[in-house]
Amino acid sequence: MDKKQLAAIVSARGWDDLNRELTRCDNIEMLSPLQNVGDLKRARSRELLDVVFVDFDEYDVSSNGNGTLLAALGPYVVFIADSDNPENIRIAMRAGAKDYLVRPFTSSDLSEVFKRAADVQKLPAGASDVNPAPDAGDAKESKIFTFFATKGGVGKSALASNFALALSQLDKSKKVCLLDLDLQFGDLALILNVKPRATISDLISAGGAEGDDILSYLSSFNENLSLLSAPARPEEAELIGAETVGKIIDAISRRFDYLVIDTAASFHDISLSALDKSHEIFLIVTPLILAVKNLKSSIDVMLNSLEYPADKLKVVLNRSDSKAGISKEDIEKLCNIKIKYNIPSDGNIVVPSLNTGAPAVAASPKSKFSRAILEMALTTAGTETKRESRVSFWNKLFRSGTSK
Repeated sequence: MDKKQLAAIVSARGWDDLNRELTRCDNIEMLSPLQNVGDLKRARSRELLDVVFVDFDEYDVSSNGNGTLLAALGPYVVFIADSDNPENIRIAMRAGAKDYLVRPFTSSDLSEVFKRAADVQKLPAGASDVNPAPDAGDAKESKIFTFFATKGGVGKSALASNFALALSQLDKSKKVCLLDLDLQFGDLALILNVKPRATISDLISAGGAEGDDILSYLSSFNENLSLLSAPARPEEAELIGAETVGKIIDAISRRFDYLVIDTAASFHDISLSALDKSHEIFLIVTPLILAVKNLKSSIDVMLNSLEYPADKLKVVLNRSDSKAGISKEDIEKLCNIKIKYNIPSDGNIVVPSLNTGAPAVAASPKSKFSRAILEMALTTAGTETKRESRVSFWNKLFRSGTSK
């Protein structure tokens, strides 16, 4: 049997609901509630705590903002609070907390906390990566995929989020991260119905762009899909530079098997930072003349000005079965490029999924939209997904929808 993880709650007031939820977990052992930091220090002299829950309202964050005292409290400190005030979350993260939990506490939230704590403690002294960068002799490397279009309304963000989810379903041992680089108006958190506990601007403000705690700023969608959200306020985007974004991309790619990036609809320096580092760029187009015009211009910039290799660009035709608009053949002729992926229209599935925050790939896996995205993910994962795994994946997917 695995060794139990030892946890403690530090607060002068009762957190009976949290304590009750924790004591129900077979793999967690709780110390008696501790009244203050002094009690915690004495407890730590006798026991090696895995997770420490600290009452945000009682902890003097302002006088310990550099995180020195917080770091001394334990390897994995979690602030607990009654309010999800975004400013409090930012203060907590800047003070050095690894997590910030708000009532009501759910078993899934707590499981994620203890899983992350276990990952941190598996590292050798001085190390920081949950998934360290591969050695030079390793056969595989992290793959970076960027979704790009200079025309809004082509479904770029919906495709990026569903594609990332599809990748996470192919192989549960692979870790996938979504990075929202539409810094002013990013909506990946809304599409996934994830309430971010921190954003990319919080990460940068805390000085963690390259550091050990980048995982603390990610929000989980499922066990192997995480999200680094765009800033909560559009004006915060002005404080984020391309060089810093490049460091964040590098840091995430060292910890994940796949990094999927959604960009703003422009050749801004932030977008260029992602495009330069990408293994594949998915150029999204719809059968509308304005979208095709922008696609043609984008391809010209990427091939001639940026000098990207042609095989780095993969054109994705969204709403490919639309009866109106420009045909696939005409788009290929006008842009002098082959369309790699065709994603059919499925408004009865996609629109409700966006409105409810239930990604189509998960909510309606048998829909023609979801099947096309899953096929795209399978093709992209190609060399890492054996044919027999491909067959079993589809069988498993559709068997679950027919058995009662």
